[in-house]
Amino acid sequence: MPVVVAAAIEYIAAAIGTEMVLTAGQIYLASQAIVATAAVYTLRENQRRQQSAARDAYNASLRDRYVMTRGATEPRQVVLGRQRVSGPMAYIGSYGTNREHLVFALILAAHEIDAIEHIYFDDERVTLDGSGNVLAVNRRDLFTLTGTSATFTLSSEPAAGTVSATVAYGTTQVSLGVNVSGSNVTVSGGSAGSTGTVTIAYQPAQSPWTRTEEYTDDQAVITLNGSGNGSVTLPQAPQAGTVRVVYSTGSGEGQSDYDLTPYASVSGSVLTVTDSPVAGVSAYVSYRWNASTSRARVRRYLGTAGQAADAGMIAALPGVWTSAHTLTGLAYLVVELDYDPDAFPSGLPNVSAQVRGAKLYDPRTGTTAWSQNPALMMRYVATSPLLGRQSAATVNDASVIVAANVCDTAANYVVNGRTYSRTLYTAGLAVKAGGYVTPLQTLDESWLVGSQAVQVQARANRSDVFNVATGKF
Repeated sequence: MPVVVAAAIEYIAAAIGTEMVLTAGQIYLASQAIVATAAVYTLRENQRRQQSAARDAYNASLRDRYVMTRGATEPRQVVLGRQRVSGPMAYIGSYGTNREHLVFALILAAHEIDAIEHIYFDDERVTLDGSGNVLAVNRRDLFTLTGTSATFTLSSEPAAGTVSATVAYGTTQVSLGVNVSGSNVTVSGGSAGSTGTVTIAYQPAQSPWTRTEEYTDDQAVITLNGSGNGSVTLPQAPQAGTVRVVYSTGSGEGQSDYDLTPYASVSGSVLTVTDSPVAGVSAYVSYRWNASTSRARVRRYLGTAGQAADAGMIAALPGVWTSAHTLTGLAYLVVELDYDPDAFPSGLPNVSAQVRGAKLYDPRTGTTAWSQNPALMMRYVATSPLLGRQSAATVNDASVIVAANVCDTAANYVVNGRTYSRTLYTAGLAVKAGGYVTPLQTLDESWLVGSQAVQVQARANRSDVFNVATGKF
């Protein structure tokens, strides 16, 4: 403020002379100029602070949405559109000889949802197999590129074939070539004279969520046709150089072995024998593979009507978790973690998921399906028993149809010479839905500790009491 006032006086002095001999009128005009300038400055400063506070509040709400919580009185959550969310742990317990296995149920939504697309441990998306075992994490390291190429060192050595890189010049995304050597990645294909942010995506060679044993020996059988050709998919991918294919005839001292390994090739877990001199027979395969044990497992439930209780929890917690614990109508995750200080150096990870939320009724088609249409979301909010609790008859579906059609209008836009197409309006919401619960106890002065007198705090001034509603366009 003093800087603004000084600037105003300096301006007036320059206009009327350096001797500053002011008449009463000039003094009045100068004071009004100073007041006006100060008012504008104050208004802009308040606007800046309000915008900063709103931005901080919005960013905090995004973080809160996918932070895992514990508590028996957490509000129920309604999820619409595509959102990354977490929620309260409805149950947490341990099992095993030494209680070395931890299991918990994490509620994502208080209603049925369409799909659970991705699982995150802390801020890293994990890769699951068909049984829910966590196999790997998908990591992203950021760097700055100031030329056409550069070499960067990743935070951990990547698994072979998992590295990709892009550079962002403003809104322009450019794919880069990569050359990997250990933890060093050399990227190429950047723009000369430009500075951009490089994102290198990869899976670490050693996942923190899996334990790799030294090796395991195994066997299989391959059947060769009349041309001496055949293939078999092994249960595991063999270590390089450990596969041996042998055909044996006779037994005892008369046994003869034919080594068919020179005619064999391996791609992943598929073993192929080509042009073997021995045809129309079955040969034995021996090989060695790395045995990995997952330290974490995740199972998904969408909250469908009649969903069964988790069989893994029933087996692990007999008498505690039973077939009656179905959590019907709740979308949730079952997360199992094995004690390991290397995998969990900071304790329990924050688990969240990217989900496709509630299925929405569309009066245009009479069907109920997942959608990101804001008009259909508002209809759902109005009629949901957790939110608006209105009957369908109170909704003006003719207006919903008009609005929904506008939202679904195709729109093309051009960014850096490339044309993109999408619907005009989409949305995603995560709403906390609270409900009144009958109290278990009545609190009165008898609950106070000691004989200290009750103190009454004066009510805040009316000017300090206000509600805030924020929206995102």
